[in-house]
Amino acid sequence: MSRSILSRTLVGLVFASVLFANAASAKHDESIIEVDNKSQGAGEIKFKFTPVGGEPQEIKVGIIEKMQPSEIARDIMKAFDLALGDDYQVKMKSDQSVSIEGNPKVKDREIKFAIAIAGVDVPGVSVVIK
Repeated sequence: MSRSILSRTLVGLVFASVLFANAASAKHDESIIEVDNKSQGAGEIKFKFTPVGGEPQEIKVGIIEKMQPSEIARDIMKAFDLALGDDYQVKMKSDQSVSIEGNPKVKDREIKFAIAIAGVDVPGVSVVIK
């Protein structure tokens, strides 16, 4: 590989990683987690949740083989609801999606947050955050 192609490739990779880091750290009032496809094996989905001014928190969801997307979404909702408490509203947005938003009753601090997928170790399952 020539030096100029290698340099352009490295610049492209650095640029892409900066874009990804900025997207992952963006703060939101609401996020939607969407699940597609039935699990083809057991595993775990990990999320990284970071409230503004707070410490990152890892939220893990155990998945068993042959779970439907609606069952996976429901387990994600339960895990986030338990982990986040009253500061956030966690509910089913549709059969295969979960909505997470700051609780409007919390007025003494900012309720924005960043959420990212830290890992999906479940064959066949696709998870997207919007």
